[in-house]
Amino acid sequence: MRKIKPNKKIIKKKQKRPKKRGKTQKEFSWKRFIFKALCVLFFVIVVYVLLYSEFVKIKKIEVDGNNIVDSNLIIEEIKSQTQENNLLQISKQNFFITFEKELQKNILESFPKIKNVEIEKVFPDQINIFVEEYDLIPIICMESQEGQCFILENDGKIVAEADFNSLKLEKNKTIIIIDENKNDIAKIGEEFISEKKLANIIFLGRELTYALDTKIEQPFVIPARGASEVKFTTDEGWYLQVDTVDSPEITLKVLDLFFRKGFGSRTDVRRSDLEYVDVRTNEKIYYKVEKSEELDAEVEDDEENNN
Repeated sequence: MRKIKPNKKIIKKKQKRPKKRGKTQKEFSWKRFIFKALCVLFFVIVVYVLLYSEFVKIKKIEVDGNNIVDSNLIIEEIKSQTQENNLLQISKQNFFITFEKELQKNILESFPKIKNVEIEKVFPDQINIFVEEYDLIPIICMESQEGQCFILENDGKIVAEADFNSLKLEKNKTIIIIDENKNDIAKIGEEFISEKKLANIIFLGRELTYALDTKIEQPFVIPARGASEVKFTTDEGWYLQVDTVDSPEITLKVLDLFFRKGFGSRTDVRRSDLEYVDVRTNEKIYYKVEKSEELDAEVEDDEENNN
């Protein structure tokens, strides 16, 4: 059988291939090293520009939603908070270093009249501040808890214990409601009164002063949690019983008619002689004059009579 001799040239070529391959790998390693070095250099430049450049330094601050607190005061407060540099000597005015939550906290602590604040950052150098101010702060005081008082949100939820020595309560108008129920216990986080009832109490507490031309004194009194009845006391000494389920506008209208036509038609007594007026039903008002029995008065609208 004939033997086939191996081709020496082919063997030699096969032996040389690893050398060429090694040379290619060496050249590729240098390219990769240069590429990585350029990437690192680019990263360093970008970081430097983003952290130390004037390009991303906060230059514009816009304030919206405030009617009581001066916008310039809020802006100055923010600037004072961002004057210093951190440990890496990065300015706190840097767009990426300015933290919204920290600014929110400081603004709320510095301005007791501000209820809530939202901060929006607009790249590369602007901050927008949206402010919600207190109109007044509702407070509920519990007779069952030895007069302990709590702050209510406008939705009727208890959010905190009331500290009357705090700047928050000293600088803002408050409306105080007393719960006469000696068995009720209030807890932070729970809903104490519905949003609608609380809004009606606040509205009546403000508008009755103008409708009756007499001062309505605080606190306002409710018999228990969930009750719709509210007792408003005037500086003339008599008090008013109102049901907050009804429209407060209708209640004001009925009271106006009562004092013009019902009680107003009497010449033997004055309004200061009243002990109370009960307008919990709009069809008929009950009232009592001091040292007399309870009376009632039907109230009819002028428009209904004309019809």
